[in-house]
Amino acid sequence: MDTDDGGRGSTPPTKKRRIPKACKACRTAKKHCDEQRPCGRCTFSRIDCEFFERPKDLTTERFERIELALSGLNEKLANFAPASEAINVHPSPTASQSTLHSMSTRHSMSVPSQDHTAPLRTNPLTSIPRSGYVVSSAEGSIGGQTGWDESATLHRLWIERNSDTRLSASASSDGKSVSTHPRNKRICDFKIRPYSTQDCVTTGIVSAHDARLFFTTFFSGCNRFVPVFDDAYDTYESVRERSSLLFDTLVIYGCRAASGALSKSYQRLYPLLRQHTSDLVLQMSATAQSVAHSIENIQALLVIASYADSGSVLCDVALRSAIIAGLPDQVDELFSTFVDERSGPSHERQQLYVSARTWFALFVLDQILSLDGGKPPGITLTSPPQRVRALLHHLKNPVDLRLMSQVALNAIRADSYTALAATLQSSEDELESEITSVVTGCSLDLDLWHSEWQDLVRTHAFTVIDREILSVNIRIQHAWALLALHLRALTTCGIENIVLMTQSQRALAMAAKMSAERHLRLLLTDNTPSSTPQTSPGQSRKPYVANFRYAMEFVWAKNAFCVLIVLRLGILLGDDSARLKERLAEAREFLHELEKVGMGTNISYMRILTKTVEKCERAVYSLEVNRASAPDDIDVGEETSTNDFQSFIPKEFMFEWDFPGLNLCYIPLDWQDLFLDFGGTA
Repeated sequence: MDTDDGGRGSTPPTKKRRIPKACKACRTAKKHCDEQRPCGRCTFSRIDCEFFERPKDLTTERFERIELALSGLNEKLANFAPASEAINVHPSPTASQSTLHSMSTRHSMSVPSQDHTAPLRTNPLTSIPRSGYVVSSAEGSIGGQTGWDESATLHRLWIERNSDTRLSASASSDGKSVSTHPRNKRICDFKIRPYSTQDCVTTGIVSAHDARLFFTTFFSGCNRFVPVFDDAYDTYESVRERSSLLFDTLVIYGCRAASGALSKSYQRLYPLLRQHTSDLVLQMSATAQSVAHSIENIQALLVIASYADSGSVLCDVALRSAIIAGLPDQVDELFSTFVDERSGPSHERQQLYVSARTWFALFVLDQILSLDGGKPPGITLTSPPQRVRALLHHLKNPVDLRLMSQVALNAIRADSYTALAATLQSSEDELESEITSVVTGCSLDLDLWHSEWQDLVRTHAFTVIDREILSVNIRIQHAWALLALHLRALTTCGIENIVLMTQSQRALAMAAKMSAERHLRLLLTDNTPSSTPQTSPGQSRKPYVANFRYAMEFVWAKNAFCVLIVLRLGILLGDDSARLKERLAEAREFLHELEKVGMGTNISYMRILTKTVEKCERAVYSLEVNRASAPDDIDVGEETSTNDFQSFIPKEFMFEWDFPGLNLCYIPLDWQDLFLDFGGTA
């Protein structure tokens, strides 16, 4: 078809010129060219190798323009930032080596070396300086952009650098996907609070004089209830130098014993105690390093668990930390030295003694919280408990007598509870006889423990005062163990109503009542030697009660429970009015002696004791009225007072402790049993 020369017809498109790769000489000779510069044929023929210059790729040209612009920005920013804060540019994998060389030589920029054969997502982005930026793109993305505004991108880089952020431009094939996030920070990041390494004296919370006073107060009585320290080794200077956490813990609880829980000094220190508890749990839970599981941290957590309202979780954390620190292996190593008669360096033997004392104190606390607090046991002593006596020939701390006696006692108690639980597998006909057999055997073991440790106290106690205090303490623990054993046996029988009990079950209840009465009398024992200084009129002369301001939480709970159960069993088992009034007078005396202690009294358990005495007084008066009146003259209000005392169960005994016997009751089967005096038939 003809076209008009006027130009109305369309002109055919011009074909793109092909750039030859071979040099001029090879093309003329029509020979193969290896495309080297110069090529191998021209080099062999010693002639000039002329080749056509290939135009630069669009991507390479854009990179060069960006580099020039960034170089100018660096020069302008040199007056505002150190020269070391250079902008790092991670080139695209498509950039040629010659372009990278020109970029690194013509401009003062840091280009990290990387493997361009690897995918882009494996580029080491973490090696950039703190103030640098990364410009990354997918392969061919920048070169494929036709409308990419370079000046706008440079302006964005300027803004992101001065706003302390890092720009991550992730461009898709259309060059529109760009995202930014804070420089050198993860999108979702967290930081664990570090614990303080300064003690309360260094921070100025407590003066040095008061800290020393509180520290001395702790070692005047608290160390007897938490028998884990040695006075000769754990001095004020030594503990403060070794661990600020342990030092603060001892000072805080010494302040509580010296000033009381309601004092301003203790209230000022209590937030620090909560912080240290959190620090210890975080350290021991977040890492397995030996620094976090030091013997001082374990001891500090052990002290806190002993005085906390509910120390079961803290005890387990301390137990886990002790296992990580290898305390069981160190205890076994110490006992091996006794058998092999080996003697290592004195400091190594001293450290083994510290580890053994800490481990056994953990065992005692774990057993107390499991036997009397309902906590699953974390430690079980599988070797004979008599072996702990071997330590008495080597440990020179009088508090160790108390500790080792408790180790042996709690091992016997744990075995007795296990044996009682095993009787539940027996048939109904054999259950009662099996329980009686277990109780008889365990009572014999407890009697043997009592006599043996009384002899050990007389042999190893250093002073007369220590001997008397330890002797009373062992008798009190023996009475408590028998009380808890018989009450646990009654619970295992499954009979709660006194009226429905058999003869053997009633004998268990009577044995529990006798043990509770002996326990209460021992609390009021005054066996202070005549040579000791006279106490002030407002201070208790009862050695055991006088140290109650140092007592741990369990001691307060078990003694409050003992007063409650001895009065309740007296009413349930039908004691006469004279005997009930005698027990009630002892309970009032115990409460009065605790009021003399004053500063360190436990408020919650003092309230429990006060309510127990008040409710029992009303119940005793109600019984006197009912027994002296005819059925038609019964006062409903007095009858309600008796039922109120029988159903009185403090919430601490329901949720924090697992004391048995609180479910015992007396529900008459007929109207005549309501006024039957069991005192004459018991």
